[in-house]
Amino acid sequence: MSQRHSWALSILVSTYAAWGKPEQSRALYKELADFSTTGCVQPSMRCSAAADAVGLDEAIAIAQRAIDDRDPFFVMQARTWPGYDRLRTDPRFGDLVRQLQLPNYQPGR
Repeated sequence: MSQRHSWALSILVSTYAAWGKPEQSRALYKELADFSTTGCVQPSMRCSAAADAVGLDEAIAIAQRAIDDRDPFFVMQARTWPGYDRLRTDPRFGDLVRQLQLPNYQPGR
């Protein structure tokens, strides 16, 4: 139904991870990462998928790219998107988001 849209793939990556199906999660993340080399995948959407499928180190690197690319969706996701909950526990993520100087931002929440 989604035609493999990057947002749908990103959410599926996290869904499979939450279901305890890491192989499927990683396979979909690879598809998403591969697509990002030829199509449009916002770093903000890929960031949460990376955290769930391959780990926080890659997710933090993608978060930095979202900031560098001025990905507008990242601002909302960094503060409120449930898929970023795992990222918010990492102090490195808080350091990155502070670069945005968001009003009333408190890391870890």
